[in-house]
Amino acid sequence: MATFLKKTGRMLRYVKKILVKVSFDAALFKKELQKAIRLLVDDEVKKLKKWCYRKFGGQYDQVLEECFVLPSQQSFLQQNPGTHQ
Repeated sequence: MATFLKKTGRMLRYVKKILVKVSFDAALFKKELQKAIRLLVDDEVKKLKKWCYRKFGGQYDQVLEECFVLPSQQSFLQQNPGTHQ
């Protein structure tokens, strides 16, 4: 179990480094963030979300909102365009 936790912690650190490096381009940032969310476990996604809003909140608010919406909220938003959280 400890090995798993170390590996997952490494993945989160790696993802953060990648996001910083691609933060110059909104489309690339969004693509890498979506990939990271798929790869990480739930607890890490929560940590990543907090970190992203602190680090990139002013720059990429729209991207962060789109990427961190729960699947059930995504379905609702797709069925009801123009509705905000």
